[in-house]
Amino acid sequence: MCGFIGYTGAACALDTILDGLSKLEYRGYDVSGLSLLLDGQIETLQGERLPSLTERAALQPQLRQSLCGIGGTRWAPPHGANWESCGVPHATSRLALVHSGILENSRELRELLEGKGYTFQSKSDCEVAAKLLDSLYAGDPVKALAQADSMLEGSYALAVLFVDQPETLYGIGKSSPLAIGLGEGESFLVSDCSALLGHTQKYYALEDGEIACLSPHQVQVLDSEGHLRSKECKTACKDLWKIQKGEYDHFMLKEICEQTSVLTHTLRPRIYKGLPSFEMDALPEDFFTRYTQIHVIACGTAMHAGTLGKDFIETLAHLPVTVSLASEFRFREPVIPKGTLVLAISQSGETTDTLAALSVAKSQGVDTLAMVNVPGSTMAWQADYVLYTHAGPEISVASTKAFMVQVGVLYLVAIEFARAHGRMDDAQARDTLQSLLEAIGSIGQVLNQKELIRQQAKEIAPVESIFYIGRGLDWPMMMEGSLKLKEVTYIHSEAYAAGEFKHGAISLVAPGMPVVALATQQKLIPQMLDNIREISARGGRVLTLCRRSAAIDDEMSKHAILLPDLDDLFMPIPAAVALQLLAYYTAVAKGRDVDTPRNLTKAVTE
Repeated sequence: MCGFIGYTGAACALDTILDGLSKLEYRGYDVSGLSLLLDGQIETLQGERLPSLTERAALQPQLRQSLCGIGGTRWAPPHGANWESCGVPHATSRLALVHSGILENSRELRELLEGKGYTFQSKSDCEVAAKLLDSLYAGDPVKALAQADSMLEGSYALAVLFVDQPETLYGIGKSSPLAIGLGEGESFLVSDCSALLGHTQKYYALEDGEIACLSPHQVQVLDSEGHLRSKECKTACKDLWKIQKGEYDHFMLKEICEQTSVLTHTLRPRIYKGLPSFEMDALPEDFFTRYTQIHVIACGTAMHAGTLGKDFIETLAHLPVTVSLASEFRFREPVIPKGTLVLAISQSGETTDTLAALSVAKSQGVDTLAMVNVPGSTMAWQADYVLYTHAGPEISVASTKAFMVQVGVLYLVAIEFARAHGRMDDAQARDTLQSLLEAIGSIGQVLNQKELIRQQAKEIAPVESIFYIGRGLDWPMMMEGSLKLKEVTYIHSEAYAAGEFKHGAISLVAPGMPVVALATQQKLIPQMLDNIREISARGGRVLTLCRRSAAIDDEMSKHAILLPDLDDLFMPIPAAVALQLLAYYTAVAKGRDVDTPRNLTKAVTE
């Protein structure tokens, strides 16, 4: 995660940029920097954190004379790597550039630029973007930015200073927020409107491929041919959270809808030439060949992701995987054989039970790998290795996008273990990985059914108790779906493996008893349909979530949500979105405090 602000006007650019960066620290605070236009030159400072950057700038009072500049802040790379490898901004003799987002083809572009004689001082994709633009620049910023945009892949926004364009800022973006703040005799270019607080509420939101050209008294938005575009001036709310919430009523819904982009941001940088690559995570080359079994420790939603990961790894790599609740593992005397990798999964990286379980594992001398969303978290530093999930800040207490990216990374891990242990050749791995990337598109297809899911949620809202059932991969998905409903609606909900449901729980089925059934696993659909008919015959009211190709009868289809058809292995992706939306809309129908449910916190730290 990262963010930036650019300023041009009559005020001190340094103060304005530092103030903006302080508002963007929630998007990353490990690394910050700024570039200022001053006396026909670009002065660039990079500091590890904002206080350090501020102290360094104070030692150079001449910088306060600058009226135009850019600044950025972001998370550091995984531990073991030099923080300078992701420094911001990056400058050449002719320009300075800062960006937010991820450049998916930075490695290929680096090789291209090295062939042209460019050298690199870091591994930063920001430096790649800066030198790519430098290679294209021939005096026309708009043309160079349009050319760069056609070559860059990923989701990003750029802010640029050119030495020969005094008091002027330029920007362009693709699938990543970029906005122009409109002040009196001053203009701002930001990746996040929160940076505008205290300066202006008026802004333009740029669309993909539009080029921003800002000077103190003139703002232009151009297309790739340099033609002027007409833009609607919007007014931002003074409330920071409402700015971040955007058009959504709740953060939970916003974060559900962000899952396509965060999953892409997490996976794409870990793919090189169609195969998994964990170079950015500083994992040793032989990492995946070292281990003969895996032990997952986690709590709650992370445990459900780990249970899915168990199935992924065992199916693809044929390696045995054990999943333990961290809250129980920490109080046992577990036997962890040599050759075991202990994988600790946590959104926050601060969950007390998981940290304690990690400590128990380390005491036995086995290697540990943390999968966390928060850089610099305790778990990230205590584990031997770390995989960051890059979901970005998750404000809603009920986890949605953080769960999704955990699942996404576990797919990559499973594919790489399969390659390393000879269960897949490169061609098979590429095909499986391509199917994973295609599965990301199913998220949007489920989101398009929001209104149908909302209507089904209204029927669930009045109930006091409900069952969730599924088989195979659908069972851990139903544990997660049930948990989501409990968290945000306060409805009593229990999840069962459907084959176990008739071993006791079916005695509770009475006329009108609600049951949610998930049927996405092709080979298990006949058994699931039998379960559904058995419950219906006893008067139970079943909401069926199933793949479109499932042969459900007319009666079932009256209460059904149809999911896109994918390979069984990847059906948890659309299923997760549907179950999240079902919980969300049920909570809304009940008038619950969706983002901050009672008695719950984002990280259980005691």
